[in-house]
Amino acid sequence: MIRDDPVAIRSDGVSLYQEVTVYNKLHITDCVAMDGGYPLFLNQFYQISEEKGKSYSDDNFIYPIRKDIGVDLTYHEAHYNEVFGSFRSTIEN
Repeated sequence: MIRDDPVAIRSDGVSLYQEVTVYNKLHITDCVAMDGGYPLFLNQFYQISEEKGKSYSDDNFIYPIRKDIGVDLTYHEAHYNEVFGSFRSTIEN
C-alpha cells in the first residue's frame, strides 16, 4: 500500500523537510535521531529553517558516525554506532 503523505513519496531529505515542515515541529531543545543518510541534508535544512525564522544546530540532531573509505572507526566510534543502532531498533520496534 502506498501512502499519500510526503514521507512515503519522497526520498530527498530537503524536499521531505520542506513538505513536512519539520522546522515548525521542532522545539529548540528537541533532539532528533536520524539514520546515516539524512545528515547530508542538514546544512540545507538549517538554511531553509533560517529562511522560515527558525534556528537549529547540530545539537538538535543525532546520527551514526560515517566511516571514511579506507579508514577504520575508532573503538569509541564503533561503540557509539552500535549503541545508537540498538537505540534506533528499540524505538522502531
